[in-house]
Amino acid sequence: MKSWKGWLVLTSVFYLFFLLWTVPAGFCWAWLASRPESKMARVTMVDLHGPWSAGGCALVKLGPLQLQDLAWRIHPLALLGGRLEFTLAATLPDAGKMAATVSLGRHDLELRGLQLQGQANSLAHTLLPGIPLTGTLAGKDLSLRLTGGLPVAASGQLTWQGAGVELGKPVAVGDLALQLQSDPGGITGNLKDSGNGPLRLELQGRLKADGAYEITGEAAPRGAGQPELANMLGLLGPKTPDGRIRLSRVGQLVPFY
Repeated sequence: MKSWKGWLVLTSVFYLFFLLWTVPAGFCWAWLASRPESKMARVTMVDLHGPWSAGGCALVKLGPLQLQDLAWRIHPLALLGGRLEFTLAATLPDAGKMAATVSLGRHDLELRGLQLQGQANSLAHTLLPGIPLTGTLAGKDLSLRLTGGLPVAASGQLTWQGAGVELGKPVAVGDLALQLQSDPGGITGNLKDSGNGPLRLELQGRLKADGAYEITGEAAPRGAGQPELANMLGLLGPKTPDGRIRLSRVGQLVPFY
């Protein structure tokens, strides 16, 4: 009798878990968005389908940011450690692609293995609205961790191939690469040109855990074949006698959420 009751309890637990695991994503989203303390009201999700544990969405909008054909799959074992972890993949504007593993804790958000490729103008629209960019952005095995809405750790490389800006007429910059890494003092980034493009650039940046950042470096045109580039750089600061522009910026990031 005891054995029979034990199997009944175990079967009931598994059945209840199955029911919870297959709750429709649309139902869960409606409940989450309706909660007074939720910040999800700013997010629009169109055509949610599938269960919350492995579903999809035709379109996601958050301000100017848009993701299409979003699909995700929950990692159940992470729930035992008190974290919500899932893999996701989506189509970006202009047929770009992204995929990553997302891990959510009570106070932090982590992106791991981020793969990213798309048109620079579409991807950077949320950061540089109104400034048309050319070229393609690509990221491989990027990672980012945010605590309290601020980045506290990052690693990986982001490349910008065929970089340029549309300022009345196209201004070519060349190929650029940003290398990110973390240390006890925060996040450091180094942005350099490929060595053979129209722009000679070397920037160093540091971001502290409290959101304070500092950027220093130098920029100069490589050759005299593109006067528009020299004019654009002249807007960033005074030139040194050898034609270089010394850059120095400090500021404070606003939390992303």
